[in-house]
Amino acid sequence: MFSGFTVIPYITVYAVGNVGISQLDLPIVYLFGGGATFFSARFIGHWADKYGKARVYRWAACAAMIPLLVLTNIGVVPLWVWVICTTCFFVLISGRMIPGMALITSAAQPNLRGTFMSLNGTVQSVSMGLATTLAGFLITVDASGKMQGYPLVGLVAIAANLVAIWFVAKLVVHDKPLKA
Repeated sequence: MFSGFTVIPYITVYAVGNVGISQLDLPIVYLFGGGATFFSARFIGHWADKYGKARVYRWAACAAMIPLLVLTNIGVVPLWVWVICTTCFFVLISGRMIPGMALITSAAQPNLRGTFMSLNGTVQSVSMGLATTLAGFLITVDASGKMQGYPLVGLVAIAANLVAIWFVAKLVVHDKPLKA
């Protein structure tokens, strides 16, 4: 959550101010990103079941660093290039969450999952707020309307992503179902 929410809240400001995307074209960006995520989520979930949640999480998290780095450093590009970049970003950032949530759910002992998931939701909300706040401190907008500091935010997101990949390796999974 922290990794994604350092970057996500500021994508539209960066797109308009730095990349040269028109406000009127922003719905196209989200249409393609959301549509691709809608279809890719099923495949990523299937791969997590078939190849293992931790393996697919690590793959998606590593792959997500490429569009994350490109997205936060790209200059003025045509709309179609921006759509490709943001679509890859949305698919992979969201794609991490599928095996990630499956791993987090299985990390709790079955008899404590409800309590654990409540706590997990709280931690996710706090991390989203902290990430957005930190990014807000790192970003400025200059007199010409260009956002400054977004590449640094991208590096913070990548560092958080690397910490999450390391953390996944330390999880103890309790996959056995409860007896009825």
